[in-house]
Amino acid sequence: MLRTVLPLLRCPQCSAGQESLLQLGEREIGCAAGHRFDAARQGYLPLLGGASRTGTGDSAAMVAARADFLDRGHYAPIARSVAEATGSLIGGTPDPVVCEIGAGTAYYLSAGLPPTGRGIALDSSRYASRRAAAADPRVAAVLADAWAPLPVASGMVDVTLVVFAPRVAAEIARIVRGSGGVVVVTPNPGHLGEVRGPLGMLAVDDGKDEAVRAQFDGLLRVSTVDRVRAEMSLDSTDLRDLVGMGPAARHRTPEQIAAAATGLGGPVAVHLDVTVTQLVGR
Repeated sequence: MLRTVLPLLRCPQCSAGQESLLQLGEREIGCAAGHRFDAARQGYLPLLGGASRTGTGDSAAMVAARADFLDRGHYAPIARSVAEATGSLIGGTPDPVVCEIGAGTAYYLSAGLPPTGRGIALDSSRYASRRAAAADPRVAAVLADAWAPLPVASGMVDVTLVVFAPRVAAEIARIVRGSGGVVVVTPNPGHLGEVRGPLGMLAVDDGKDEAVRAQFDGLLRVSTVDRVRAEMSLDSTDLRDLVGMGPAARHRTPEQIAAAATGLGGPVAVHLDVTVTQLVGR
């Protein structure tokens, strides 16, 4: 899949103003300025600029926990909503390009990508990129920093997905076609509210959806806002993976996480509560 998305990618080493697109040479990938990049044997393409940060990327254990949790279908309502929003924005566009920032295992990207679409999964974790590269033949995995200039050429993406991930609004707006759009998923204060305290997870601030509107002000306009709510039944394994796949896992040992999850007893009713925002060009 990397070969088919190369015309959509730009060199992260060249200055943003140059928009130097990548090309496939006889043995390697590079730009006209002579910068060269080698695809990892696991199938993803590292495209990190000089100022890129990868230290904040998810660890192998975090990625494994996320893959296991998502594979059990607990967040399927979110995936369905993302797919519906993506389809609405794509409309009748042939062979659309969908890019997910902070894609992780490409779970949401795969759900929203049409059969004839091309997907670009951007993530700063090499462990996540490995998973994304193997997840779906329609998806190309790229190791990249969401906080740095994105290695995607301007106006090449029909829909960009940002699900519980960092947002640099100007960069996201830059890569989207004039006729395209963006789908952003943010948690509401009640999301996982039953277990956040007992499991030592971070609280969710009020106004995250309003923050999305403010971030994109002057760049894109909000077209649709949907709230997705569902009740999940999570056992101790689910709870362990739920904590293990998020930021709290950076500050607690696996033993501490397992003990907290087991301490809640049998299956626990936990509410999923997120906002799915669609943005389009002005």
